[in-house]
Amino acid sequence: MTTATRTLSTVISNNPFCDPLKDGRVKIPSIEMEQITVNPLIQAFRRMTRNLEFQICEVAVVTYYTARQYGVPITGLPIFPLARFEHNGIILNQNVAKTAKDLEGKTVGMRAYTVTPGVWARAFLKQEQGVNLDAIHYVMGDDEHVIQFNQDPDIWGNLEYQVGADLQKKLADGEFAGGLSVPPGDYPHLKPLYPDGRAAGIAAYERMGGVYPLTHMMCIRNDVLAELPWLPQAMMEAFKESKEVHRKKTGAPVPEHSYDDPMPIGLESSRKALALLMDLAVEQHVMKKALDIDEIFPGHLN
Repeated sequence: MTTATRTLSTVISNNPFCDPLKDGRVKIPSIEMEQITVNPLIQAFRRMTRNLEFQICEVAVVTYYTARQYGVPITGLPIFPLARFEHNGIILNQNVAKTAKDLEGKTVGMRAYTVTPGVWARAFLKQEQGVNLDAIHYVMGDDEHVIQFNQDPDIWGNLEYQVGADLQKKLADGEFAGGLSVPPGDYPHLKPLYPDGRAAGIAAYERMGGVYPLTHMMCIRNDVLAELPWLPQAMMEAFKESKEVHRKKTGAPVPEHSYDDPMPIGLESSRKALALLMDLAVEQHVMKKALDIDEIFPGHLN
């Protein structure tokens, strides 16, 4: 008896190690992934968390945490198409803030507050530069992917939303003392806090005991999970195979360090980073309380 093929709307980013899965060289038995391109990818995050528009979707890790906080019916898989150092995104207006500590009592601009790179970057400001994060006023140029955060009457008081604002201009003009993931452009007085972001990232990796900042992950809509409970494990195997197929085709080396892994996969190898990111999200007023990693990444998939 032939099992019918189920077509699932799917959004996956442009990580080349996902290409064999996206173009059909790697398949999941009885599943056809209908690849949907969303550009920019962050629009898929809000379409998924607000409207459950896709059946399988890549989202940012803290977006997923925030979605689960507000009961959005999606489930995460420990498949991480994007992990990267986040020191490069911390920008200072040298006319206003010569050092990171100078950000205290001033305003920092960013696209949104609950974005994963922002959580990591703020953690580095506190851990490495001694910045009191609660002494900063934050201005966002967009609302959050998980709209319930904006609608929450208990939203933290240091946040201000100026949707549509030109963050780069405000940073250049000195309205902001600093920016997180706000491009400095050609303004000579806008400079990265860390001139060598990769070196700073490796130092942080060693300081944190081998934690590599995870950024994006895969998730499944809960109705699909209920219908196809075997799919998470099948997806884990498919992403692993896709990674290996691309590696063999291109001759890409096996990374010597986990921070060079182009697509971390597995709960246990990622547990420390996921737990730390959860704690940071609580500390920074994104999450009201820590959620259990084993509950939001069920099945101990490795």
